[in-house]
Amino acid sequence: MANILAIDQALTGKCGFAVVTDSGDIIYTHLEDYKGIAKGDVRGRCYRFGFVLQNLINQYSINVVVTEIVRAFHYGKTNATTISLLSQLQGVMNVVVPRKIPVYLVNTRSWQSVILAPTNLIDVKKKAICSVCFKPLWEDLLRTYH
Repeated sequence: MANILAIDQALTGKCGFAVVTDSGDIIYTHLEDYKGIAKGDVRGRCYRFGFVLQNLINQYSINVVVTEIVRAFHYGKTNATTISLLSQLQGVMNVVVPRKIPVYLVNTRSWQSVILAPTNLIDVKKKAICSVCFKPLWEDLLRTYH
């Protein structure tokens, strides 16, 4: 059985983490809100992100990390600030995640359109991070890993 860490990246809002098994069981979820760290303190927030990431990898024996790609466009507009902030988080991932653990970058629209479109949830972000690795969306990824 593989433990998958799904990450819905954010540096200015809440960053979502979910640990799921390859059979789709949710083991753990966490929304990091960066309490006590100012929005402008990018380095402090990256440090907190890395700390949470490292703890989850060690505590849950993570086999695969899945996160969203950094997109050049958001709602049809280029957003250089978002690109810069999320790129910094992916840099943290490249340093913190051990080389033996694959990191898969997926298109945000691919999973959001399937998971979020048919629902009216109070906590959409939590639902999204819990669902990011569920079948049938990632069957190919899981077959590739095994």
